[in-house]
Amino acid sequence: MRRSSSSEPTARCSDSVRCPPGSWPRWLTARGPIVGFSVATLFNGTSARVTVPDAASLQLTTGMTLEAWVFPTATPTGWRAIVDKTVDGYYLMASTDQGDRPSAGGTWVGGNQNTFGPSVLAVNAWTHLAATFDGETVRLYVNGVQVASQAQTTALASTTGTLQIGGDSYPNEFFAGRIDEVRVYNRALTEAEIQTDMNTAVGGTPPPPDTVAPSAPAGLSATAASASQVNLAWTAATDNVGVTGYDVYQHGQHMKTVDGATLATTVDGLAPGPTGFGGYRGTWVHGCA
Repeated sequence: MRRSSSSEPTARCSDSVRCPPGSWPRWLTARGPIVGFSVATLFNGTSARVTVPDAASLQLTTGMTLEAWVFPTATPTGWRAIVDKTVDGYYLMASTDQGDRPSAGGTWVGGNQNTFGPSVLAVNAWTHLAATFDGETVRLYVNGVQVASQAQTTALASTTGTLQIGGDSYPNEFFAGRIDEVRVYNRALTEAEIQTDMNTAVGGTPPPPDTVAPSAPAGLSATAASASQVNLAWTAATDNVGVTGYDVYQHGQHMKTVDGATLATTVDGLAPGPTGFGGYRGTWVHGCA
């Protein structure tokens, strides 16, 4: 185990100050989970996090909802924070020490408690996570559907620490991937309300639909590391909105997907080429808008 009412969100990721170019976390001009909105936040899994100063509205006690869309770029292992009210006042985790499954948790007057999801989050795919507490029960939702619950009748122990996104106060709990549409409420939303939030961006007017495909990546180079492994590198594609990722194919078969900020990768498990060596023949990379 871990170390040991309003209808509007009380905090949201877009309230935070954006970081200078080249620093972490990075705000990507890339397609997020909600069609028409194109800004997500990329976290490096080692040091990046967004810190929101404490406020009275974030000192939750008798009710709570935490929500976020997450896109892991590597399988989350151990404790990996999505949202954490320092230190462990309440939190939503992408993974835990219980089989790397996500959890909703916090420190209640009665002690620390975690409610674990049934399975590990998918990699390179968007998943919506939500946690609620209504004074009687903690519930965890995945993609708008309740997957776990646990009784809890004591209040959350109020904390005056900061709210952190993509990391927390522990040195090895940073999240690797994208996080978008973070919401914190001081009441428990219903399943229907969570499903509405899933398809509603936090504020703002959506830009026009992205109807222009990205350019093809140029300058693809392939260096064989073995008969079944190749190192690839290429020049970035361009797009009027943003390149969210690159799909790697061999002979029409999808091999892997990497993030839009990645311009090199290693592909394993390739079949031998026509000469018996260099299975990278027929390998190509496609940019994703």
